[in-house]
Amino acid sequence: MPSGVDHGQCTYKTFYGVLKEAARWLTSMQVSHVAMEATGIYSMPVYHAMIKHGQFEQVLVCNPAHVKNTPGRKTDHADAEWLAQLLECGLLNAHFIPSAEVKAARDVLRYRTKEQLVDGLGMGEPLSGLFVG
Repeated sequence: MPSGVDHGQCTYKTFYGVLKEAARWLTSMQVSHVAMEATGIYSMPVYHAMIKHGQFEQVLVCNPAHVKNTPGRKTDHADAEWLAQLLECGLLNAHFIPSAEVKAARDVLRYRTKEQLVDGLGMGEPLSGLFVG
């Protein structure tokens, strides 16, 4: 990290109430940008807590393949410092995070597609009917 930049670290549990505290702590430290590695659905509560309870210019959820660190330094604290360096240099790209409306539409489409697949395979009946002798 460049000299003059405070890179204090604090560890929080990933319960939503605690994540609100984390967002407030980062805001109190005058953090303007937040970056995290995407970990599937597990990074979404963190993202939403940062958006809702923090006052940040930008919150990035990044592809882990794009932020690989050098081998042998795999700790959460080392990863956090590495992400901070990449963010400061402008080398991070955010994943697309759909709005609530787009996510809801995608969920409906996935559900309908799954239902059509199940119906097309003739698996619409309960499984208990398969075991009747």
